[in-house]
Amino acid sequence: MKMLRSLFKTLVVGTLGLSCFVAANAAALTQDQKHTVWQIEQVINTLSTAQGRFMQIGANGGIAHGNIFISRPGRIRFEYDPPSPLMIVADGKYVAQVDKDLQSVYFKRLSKTPLNFILADRISLNESVKTQDVQFSGNSILVTVRNRRNPGEGTLTMIFDSHTKELHAWQVVDTQGQMTTVRLQQMSYGLPLDPYLFARPEGYKSQNVRD
Repeated sequence: MKMLRSLFKTLVVGTLGLSCFVAANAAALTQDQKHTVWQIEQVINTLSTAQGRFMQIGANGGIAHGNIFISRPGRIRFEYDPPSPLMIVADGKYVAQVDKDLQSVYFKRLSKTPLNFILADRISLNESVKTQDVQFSGNSILVTVRNRRNPGEGTLTMIFDSHTKELHAWQVVDTQGQMTTVRLQQMSYGLPLDPYLFARPEGYKSQNVRD
């Protein structure tokens, strides 16, 4: 369980920026890469809701599964499968990390987590973030971005289907070089979702809010 809580923390608390594993002076993108980035932006920005399954893989190889619900902008819910007591809920302003065993909930401002970029109302790969690299691998496109304001903290790599441009996975690398991967599975898009799924968790004994 300690391992799973570590994965949980890395996913939400990790910051988005430039990892020590990424060259500070990356080569400029080619025209083909820029066009691919533009196509990806168009697809992502049409996404309103989604639901399905996820698999989370930690730096030490630990694996967790669960259900995921997304309602852009700003809302997401990770329900970890039993026996895990963990849950993550973003209500548009804060991300809540819930531990049912400990009866605790930790709130962090959404804008200070990697999830903020994925859940933004309008995603641009050239505004608040800089596209560091675009790679083509088989049926996948890997897009690595870093924060323009904080170029010394972690990276976010998003993995898209090369044909549909749908998001299949993302990888967060924190400032210690620890990687957490989230893979999306059995996804459905455009379905109505109950707003209750994204309500701020209440009723826990221990609450900690960090702006």
